[in-house]
Amino acid sequence: MSSFTGTLRAVAAIALADFRQRARSHSFLIILALTVLASWHLVPPAGATAAPIRIGGFRALNTAAGIGASVALLCALWLFFAGFYLVGNTIRRDMATGVGEILATTRVGKGAYLFGKALSNLAVLFAILVVVSLTLVLLLFVKGEAGESGVGGGLGALLLPLWLLVPPSLTLVAALAVAAEIHLRRGRMLVHAAHFVLWIGFMTFPFAVFQNASPSSAGSQISDLLALGTVATAFEADLPTVASAGEPPTQQVTFPFPETTRTFEFRGFRNPLPAWLWRFVWVGIAALLVTLAAISFHRFDPERAGPAHRPRPGPAETLAAPVSRWALADLAPGSPLLTRLGTELQLMLHGRSRRWWLVSAGLLLASALAPLPAAHRFLLPVLWLWQLPVLAPLGAREIVARTSEIV
Repeated sequence: MSSFTGTLRAVAAIALADFRQRARSHSFLIILALTVLASWHLVPPAGATAAPIRIGGFRALNTAAGIGASVALLCALWLFFAGFYLVGNTIRRDMATGVGEILATTRVGKGAYLFGKALSNLAVLFAILVVVSLTLVLLLFVKGEAGESGVGGGLGALLLPLWLLVPPSLTLVAALAVAAEIHLRRGRMLVHAAHFVLWIGFMTFPFAVFQNASPSSAGSQISDLLALGTVATAFEADLPTVASAGEPPTQQVTFPFPETTRTFEFRGFRNPLPAWLWRFVWVGIAALLVTLAAISFHRFDPERAGPAHRPRPGPAETLAAPVSRWALADLAPGSPLLTRLGTELQLMLHGRSRRWWLVSAGLLLASALAPLPAAHRFLLPVLWLWQLPVLAPLGAREIVARTSEIV
């Protein structure tokens, strides 16, 4: 019993220390700000004739149920994608800063360390949900509209979708980030591409399932991780009360916002429990992923990491060369911003292989010469994915290289 209690304390200590460090990072503040701004602009002003989300040519009134469902859907989609990159470098940072070697000398086990990291990832993402919850309350007061049933359900209808539909996907993201750092340490490009494909798959797969199954069935709820099918089906259920015959209830999310003068009142989800509880099967899957990652985790021990991760022997010691004094060059006049941009570009492109340059040039040339539909649908997404290894390290490069104090 005391051993189990000690393990829980170690998990909590690791999670709390890591959360405090990352809650002050620039990347966390940027993702938090983008999420709040997107949530605010997703809900149009009261009486607006333009809205980003339309269901069958209608926009949902800004009742508590309508605002809560729309923002919950946004957070599920956005945080599953961006959250992975926000929390996906915690173990690598411990290796680069030497914290991992210190932990290797303690009695903290592999499972306790990885579960602490996964819990820290989840705490970072949940902190964003807490701020979004406060934003939802403010949205209801500033942009709320009254339907036939008033503002539509109060705080329960406003907040329950956010805290019941979104957490399973965030739990899976927190575990995937840990598992990817353990199993795919050297394949960063593969990790980014696989996560993007997984995100697209979770967006498209539920609609095929919902066509042949009840939205409240276990299979539908488990497969609908990002809540697209759940929210769309609930919206469509209220359309017949106002829609004229002959118009299919298709969902559209467009920018810039299209004009629409027709509205409908979303009255909330019908009997979401216990059907929504099936979604928390993903919590068990996330725990299984972390457990499997702990089996192969080397715990920062070079002997356990294998030959590929053992430190290479350094060169033989030689006598120090005589020191030569060089005159420093004068500062060249010019724009500091342009100089910094040039330096950042050199750091980003330094060490890129000839194959990377050839593929990038080929994709860029093909995108310029190909017909616009083909370039937009196929070539540009591939070109974007090919640049992920260049863009992904930007958020943590100074921390990994230990130059953040100098900057």
